[in-house]
Amino acid sequence: MRRSVEDSLQRLGLKIDIVYIHDLAPSNEDMGEEWRQYLQTAIDGAMPELTRMREEGIIGAWGMGVNDIEPSLAAIDNADPDVILQATKYTLINHEDALNRLFPKCRDNNVSLVIGAPLSFGLPCWHQLLDVQQGYSRGLLEAA
Repeated sequence: MRRSVEDSLQRLGLKIDIVYIHDLAPSNEDMGEEWRQYLQTAIDGAMPELTRMREEGIIGAWGMGVNDIEPSLAAIDNADPDVILQATKYTLINHEDALNRLFPKCRDNNVSLVIGAPLSFGLPCWHQLLDVQQGYSRGLLEAA
């Protein structure tokens, strides 16, 4: 992890404000059922190293950039992230779980939150195509 960030710093010649651990989630089909093992590897290695790099001033902050709430909660429970980039699980239509679980956890741990897809990757009128594919409840769709 450190070598990758330091190589990027050298190539870019810039300070890196935020490093995101990206797409380490159950919705990432490339990981399949093994996503929890990858998450544990990040908890044991990448996350502590990113915290050290932040404390050393090499990076400004670090966090998770994911579609699912579970990895975000696990990162907050097991490490010291600064920010969560949450895509698709907090939208105009689908937001109850994030409001009940993620938002309080972020507030209580002083973790910033970026909502990456408030319209669920499209216009609200596309919700029947997009949200049905993501398994949102029929009641939410009818209410929209």
